[in-house]
Amino acid sequence: IALMRFDETASVNLLLKMLDSGDEDVLSRIILALGEVRTKPAQEKVIPLLRSLTTQPSDWVRISAIASLGNLKDYESVELIEAALQDKSQEVREISVGVLSRLKGKRMLEDLKTLVMEDEYSMRSVAIAGLGSIEDDSLQNEVILPLLLAKLKNDEELIVRVRAAFTILD
Repeated sequence: IALMRFDETASVNLLLKMLDSGDEDVLSRIILALGEVRTKPAQEKVIPLLRSLTTQPSDWVRISAIASLGNLKDYESVELIEAALQDKSQEVREISVGVLSRLKGKRMLEDLKTLVMEDEYSMRSVAIAGLGSIEDDSLQNEVILPLLLAKLKNDEELIVRVRAAFTILD
């Protein structure tokens, strides 16, 4: 990442060459670094690759690719990320909810309201965080805050109650 500050195109080319490493941890770190590119030419080179990686066998690769697309604010990938909500991996579904919350904003409200009632506590927690990212005063006061307060008071999982408390504070 430090290299990118000097010559982003050269850095991207170097990172792309390193994608053949085979090591899942290294690969996911490279993918996350590619999500940090800021120049238009570098993004045009990286985004199609990241999109293709969202269907790779490795959970960590899919997670990293979705996170990087979100970091790049690639709104054209919304449908692709929505498809990842059906992924077999819970972690992939969770990162998809977080990224979609940032990319779609209040258009994600109904989905988040449903997800906040999921059986899986981690999905409820991610949905709560997503609700906190919606910047609309009337929705915050009339819809989001009552939902968060209900989760704070009544959720069976401590981690979900804590997430609700922190989301309210933020």
